[in-house]
Amino acid sequence: MTADTHTYPTVLEAPIVACETRILSVPLDPIIITANYRIVTVEMVLLRLRDADGVTGHGCLWCFGLPQATVIASVLQYLAPYAHGAAARDIGRVTADLRREINFFGFKGLSVFGLAAIDMAMHDVLCRRLGVSLATLLGRRTDELPIYWSGLFLNQTTPELVEENQRVMSEGFRAVKFRVGKPSLQEDVERLQAVLAHVEPGTVLMLDAVQEWSPEEAVRGAHRLAEFDPLWLEDPLVHNDYPGLRRVVDGSPIPIATGENEYLREGFLQLLDAGCPYFLADMQRVGGIREWLAVASLAQIHSRVLTPHVYPHVALQLCSALEQAEVWIEHIPWWDDLMTYRIEIADGLVKVPDRPGIGFDFDPEVLDARALGPWQDVSGS
Repeated sequence: MTADTHTYPTVLEAPIVACETRILSVPLDPIIITANYRIVTVEMVLLRLRDADGVTGHGCLWCFGLPQATVIASVLQYLAPYAHGAAARDIGRVTADLRREINFFGFKGLSVFGLAAIDMAMHDVLCRRLGVSLATLLGRRTDELPIYWSGLFLNQTTPELVEENQRVMSEGFRAVKFRVGKPSLQEDVERLQAVLAHVEPGTVLMLDAVQEWSPEEAVRGAHRLAEFDPLWLEDPLVHNDYPGLRRVVDGSPIPIATGENEYLREGFLQLLDAGCPYFLADMQRVGGIREWLAVASLAQIHSRVLTPHVYPHVALQLCSALEQAEVWIEHIPWWDDLMTYRIEIADGLVKVPDRPGIGFDFDPEVLDARALGPWQDVSGS
């Protein structure tokens, strides 16, 4: 199935009559410090659409800090009127209109974020009108998927890393992503050894260099860290160094994963040229659900593995319909406390919920507690 050929069932038509945005702030514990960011909170910009029958759906974009969130909200104020008056099943037409509109700005950056939020929210309305999950709409193939914990950051001390790892093992995780990129590669090795001394047998390891290395450092680091048999090494370079990526892919004994900074399906063509075996697609940068599915088709055609970047609640729905043999869900807990339900994990597997919508079931009381202001009308009417 591809996003371009998939057709949605006919449902009772009801135009979208309200488009609203709201900014939330989610505190992090522990905070995250990288080469580019000191992240104390994650801000969520919600888009809520409501049709004439009162069915609502949400899109969600994330960023770091209120200034970024304010800019994203202004993009939705600009683009959301394209959804106003459309029926939820008109996603293809609306996204085509949006592509024409954002052509002036180009097909990267915040304009694609806006397209993604509208795509998500319209899919959510459509699924709720039909009373089905996104997985069911797309053709669910499985009821459970392997999941990995995405934490273990560079700014944490070794005792903190060990404590976090022991906790997630007790919660049922059997795969973890560990950040590398300390000034000393030996320090990375020692920290990793300490964590791996406290994992369950058979635990799968992923490594993430968070764009910290040069191509030469990445190849050297990959050869040193290969002894730990990681499944992949993620983002070894700054994301737009495609010639360097090609050299790393060729020189690394560890498979390379990247792509969370790519926009639309076109961005992943550069990763194909670089020979990258693992694609990471971030739903807000890739342009929403339809475009994420287009990248999935591209990966399948070229025998690459597509894996989602964050958005675990929606990723479960998308990945349960994938036809590829290897599938992983990244779990990062930013959305957990915002939802009315918990993701169920046992022995390294996560159950795919069968509930109407794309995966967003926001708790109204929690939204009110985390909101930095009221809902804002962006219908443009």
